[in-house]
Amino acid sequence: MANEPGDPPIKIFRVAFEPGARTDWHAHSGPQLLYIVEGRCRVQAWGKPARDAGPGDTVYIAPDEKHWHGAAPDTGTVHIAVNINAQTTWMERVREAQYGG
Repeated sequence: MANEPGDPPIKIFRVAFEPGARTDWHAHSGPQLLYIVEGRCRVQAWGKPARDAGPGDTVYIAPDEKHWHGAAPDTGTVHIAVNINAQTTWMERVREAQYGG
């Protein structure tokens, strides 16, 4: 079924990362959900410690929250990203100390 007029646009992506790979810092204008399919996903919101999520976990990222996500150092990951009414603003690279932190 197609979206009804006025429904927010929803984009769904399947994303795979090799061990240690990650995005740059970024933010979305709308909420984002990450559903972890396999491996271990590492996620960090600005000002908070990095955390790992595993298969079956869902990570909620609030609108305009500066964050990054990718794979843990020793394993790849696959996640499904659901962006709801969201444009992405890309920022600086994640420093090694932030990734390992």
